[in-house]
Amino acid sequence: MVRRMFGVLGLSLLLLSGCGATSSKQDLLTKAQNCKTKEELQKALGKPDTFDSAEVPFLGPQEMWTYKASDGEVTFIISNGKVITRSTDFNRKKK
Repeated sequence: MVRRMFGVLGLSLLLLSGCGATSSKQDLLTKAQNCKTKEELQKALGKPDTFDSAEVPFLGPQEMWTYKASDGEVTFIISNGKVITRSTDFNRKKK
């Protein structure tokens, strides 16, 4: 009986963990509306779900922060520590 209860509890936790994206794209964009730096963005939204970075000649460090939303994704492009663009469902190749 106890074993079955733990099994049901474990399954429930697994199912709920897949529901982490509760905010909508619009909610995320609204929270990040006045964010000018990556520090402000992280304070407003927390750590990104995915993170990519590259050093681009003549432009310096470039970062792409992506947050999962209940209705898609929101991606922020950060150049030299400054948020320069926001996009929903940014088209990038999946690896």
